[in-house]
This record gives sequence, structure tokens and C-alpha cells, in this order.
Amino acid sequence: MKERKMKKLLIIPAALVTLASCGTKTVYMPQPAQTNPPVETIPEQTYSKEDVFVTTINGEYPYVQSQLGGRAELIQFGKLVCQAIDEGSTMADFAMMAVNNDVDPEMLGYIMGAAIVAFCPSNSWFMDQATN
Repeated sequence: MKERKMKKLLIIPAALVTLASCGTKTVYMPQPAQTNPPVETIPEQTYSKEDVFVTTINGEYPYVQSQLGGRAELIQFGKLVCQAIDEGSTMADFAMMAVNNDVDPEMLGYIMGAAIVAFCPSNSWFMDQATN
């Protein structure tokens, strides 16, 4: 039995030698030199805090900018949110402002969150009050 396996194993190299001597010839085709295509670099675009804030608000509430009077007024409002927090305004103060001015509290919260992220990230603790 062992002898039979050995004979089978010896057949494989013999077959390879036979195939190699069949008159086939390896032809080498010259390959064009590989050049890396030029990498197109796209200049990194930077956005200002104001751009990010306005784009964020317009994405969710596109009418707010025009209601406030324009882009500059929307940015000023966002910065006033930060100023009010710095001066000690509480979440209850903002809620009362929304109620007294017939403003959608969800919209005001969204604007406040975007303002904090864009203009005063050090005040991110303020939004945690709403969930506690």
C-alpha cells in the first residue's frame, strides 16, 4: 500500500517534466513601464464657524434666517445665545423666552445647540441640563 502511494507521488514530478518538454516556449512580452497617474489633489476647504452654524440651521429650519432678517442676524442671534449663557441665563430663562415670544421650543433648542457647538463649545454643559 505504501509502495502504491509512493508511485503516485513520483508520477507528479514526471508529468511536470513531460509537460515542460512538450515544446512549449515561454514568450516574454515587454510590458509598458508603469507610471502612476498624477494624483489630483483637491484643496482642503475650510468653513468658518458662522458658515457651519448657518448651514446647520438652514438645513433644519430654512425659514428662520429670513424671519430674523438675514444671515448676519441669524449669526448675531447665535452669538447672543452664548452671551446669555455666559451671563448666567438658565434653561428656564430660555424656555420662558420661547413661551413669551411664541417660539417653537424645539426650534429654539436646536438653534441653541447649534450656537453652542459653533460659537461657545465650552458651554456644552448647558445642553446637558435639558436632559437631566
